[in-house]
Amino acid sequence: MDSSGTDYDIGDEHLFDGVRFFLVGFESDVESQWLISSDGIRLQYRSEMEVRGGADAGSLGNGCTHVVVSNLFYDDPTCVAARAEGKKVVIDQWVEDSLDRGVLADVDRVIYWPVRHSNGIPGAQSLLICLTELEEIRN
Repeated sequence: MDSSGTDYDIGDEHLFDGVRFFLVGFESDVESQWLISSDGIRLQYRSEMEVRGGADAGSLGNGCTHVVVSNLFYDDPTCVAARAEGKKVVIDQWVEDSLDRGVLADVDRVIYWPVRHSNGIPGAQSLLICLTELEEIRN
């Protein structure tokens, strides 16, 4: 798919070099593997990663380095098996953030891990967060 003219064109064509990925947990083989750029253009995860040097491993084997999941929990058997084999397990947001920034997002950040369960964090309904002296982030 041609993605010319989208926000993601700013990314390096070698952004995903060395990444052999496996997409798993999406609702269907076609529909849920899409992301929407800020200008409303639909882009496919697989093709966007491949166009930038990534390779679809097709399964957990075949030299797979990253398992990109959607709709799976941290303790899902696929995620557990992938981590046991030393693969990086990330949610689809990792792909989007990497494309947005033009550099691979840090897979070790908890924000890119699958959620533990659907109930959220116990007690979080009463959690109050206050930010003070927030400074602008500059690149």
